[in-house]
Amino acid sequence: EGLLAQYESFTCDSEAALDVANAPADRPLITCDDTGVYKYILGPVEMSGETITDAVAQVAATSTGASTGQWVVQITLDKKGTKTFGEISTRMHGQPEPANMFAFVLDSKVLSAPTMNGVILDGRPSISGSFTQETAQVLANQLKFGALPIGFTVQSQEDISATLGSN
Repeated sequence: EGLLAQYESFTCDSEAALDVANAPADRPLITCDDTGVYKYILGPVEMSGETITDAVAQVAATSTGASTGQWVVQITLDKKGTKTFGEISTRMHGQPEPANMFAFVLDSKVLSAPTMNGVILDGRPSISGSFTQETAQVLANQLKFGALPIGFTVQSQEDISATLGSN
């Protein structure tokens, strides 16, 4: 069965949609957005979230510093991410839709699928759209904290006997 046929038969509420978290990163992925409304065919992963060092929600400004009133998510990438994103943006900018679209994916669900509106070589892409302050903040947090590996360090440990409850 071809990829397009798989896409056409895929539904966001199916068993297959629940199992996309186990999909290999080096192959195309058919998945949905986190609301289950839109479905996508995504190419293999080209850049991991670990390259995102920061993401903040802010009001966009013009080149003269005047506020546009539009909420955006401003991303900061590390050195490796800056280089990779620069290559990706150079390749994608100016392509017809959907070839100019990319996706931010967390747990195999699409958080955002913007179009590439420029060549971005400085490692500071921003995502614009119809954001409110709250939706921009949610996406910024997902990008910032979803990209971080989480580990726990034991600060203290205490063994308590089972007889404690009888006291």
